Amino acid sequence: MTGTRRVVVGYDAQGRSAVVADGVPAVSVTRPNGATAHEIWRQESLPADPASPLGSEVSGTMLPMPPPRGISIRRFTLPTDDAAAVPRVSEQDLQRAFGAGNVGTSSSGRALARTASMYVAVVVSGRAYLVLESSEVLLEAGDCFVLPGALHAWRNPFAESAVMFATVYPLAEG
Repeated sequence: MTGTRRVVVGYDAQGRSAVVADGVPAVSVTRPNGATAHEIWRQESLPADPASPLGSEVSGTMLPMPPPRGISIRRFTLPTDDAAAVPRVSEQDLQRAFGAGNVGTSSSGRALARTASMYVAVVVSGRAYLVLESSEVLLEAGDCFVLPGALHAWRNPFAESAVMFATVYPLAEG
């Protein structure tokens, strides 16, 4: 992943503030629509323990959901809708990725999916359409959005990828 360096501050042996990790996050997943999600941070429980900043170090496979009592910080890169690079996603593709009960269709016929997560996010570069069951909304660099487990998809008919950072929270069951 280019463009995201993660610096983690903690404490050295003398109890002074210090850099305890500096590098590129290693955990990522590519979604059926070609979007890539990189997990920047995963906090297993809140409140966090400041004496143990690497206690939630991200490694291995990215889980689709944030921890039940914690949060995930993720960088999403949504490629352009270039038909040669990104195939149109079917409901069957989404059912395999998210489960049959988490898939639907927009009023324009686009396949939608959801997770039991709340995304609080900002678009940092590019632009894309957030496709919902009843409408679409254009999001551009600097725009923020809150997505509470709603059925959705993304559409990027523009010349550049859209990049977003999100804090992802678990939703209450029910």
